[in-house]
Amino acid sequence: MATQHGHARRAGNTDTLGARIVAYFIDSIIASVIGGGLALVGFIFGGLLGSVSEGLGALVMLFTFALAFAGAFGYKVYFEANGGQPFGKQMMDIRVVMDDGGECTWGAAIIRNLLLGFEGGLIAVIVILVTDDNQRVGDLLGSTVVVKA
Repeated sequence: MATQHGHARRAGNTDTLGARIVAYFIDSIIASVIGGGLALVGFIFGGLLGSVSEGLGALVMLFTFALAFAGAFGYKVYFEANGGQPFGKQMMDIRVVMDDGGECTWGAAIIRNLLLGFEGGLIAVIVILVTDDNQRVGDLLGSTVVVKA
């Protein structure tokens, strides 16, 4: 299949939009549980330490909320960079690979997930529908595709 870059892709079947949407919701729930759990721990410890020292309590809360964000973000990045399948993608039998068919790299996983927050759901779906290999902006910039596993 020719692409907008003028070369043939060898990555596999990229007709995965429906599976991607379901996987996105599954992985978002998991990431929210991870981030929410870490934030709750920070809130509890920050509140306890805040009764001793407001500054220390605030610092612990800030650190833990940053850790909560990193945990939620890191969930997808870690699994995409290590086999291409967070749990939602695994359940839907799809995976992230480099556009040449190679394993997704850490850098590509970070880029594609950073951009997901800026794309928004509808924009991502529209871009997937109009690109040759069903890629969203994060995929294009990260040189990745989502394929049937």
